[in-house]
Amino acid sequence: MNTNSRYLYAKESGVVLRALQGQSSNAKKCTITAQSIDDERAVMDLSVSEGLKQTESDWAAFDALFSETHYKHFRTFLDVGDSFTLSFPDIAHSEKKDHLNKANIYHLGDGIFSVIAHDDIKIDKSVSQNRKRRTLPSSLLLQVDEIIE
Repeated sequence: MNTNSRYLYAKESGVVLRALQGQSSNAKKCTITAQSIDDERAVMDLSVSEGLKQTESDWAAFDALFSETHYKHFRTFLDVGDSFTLSFPDIAHSEKKDHLNKANIYHLGDGIFSVIAHDDIKIDKSVSQNRKRRTLPSSLLLQVDEIIE
């Protein structure tokens, strides 16, 4: 898998991962590992398998996605060393079903991430062995619908 680092700024930018049309490989996975995080910025390593492409996104696109019924919303807290893996369906998708092969990842600030994707895109989270327990401030908890540990 190809690996590169990305900076996601809170309330400013995101990444869109898309499974390429016509691919039948079941190796379409992306693992996102947090390298460093502060209130405003997250540095991540993205390990992307063949059959996926990446593009940048902005916060306006995030707001528009919440009105789409095709998507589920996964929110989670990542500490440095934590990761999650997105696995795309291993069947070819038509352009009419674009929502089946696209995942949107946003940093909401202070280590909270939102992934907006179709139910067919599986999300598996792993936690670093050396992770220290962290308490989120109540002001941040008010902004988050669901935190999955």
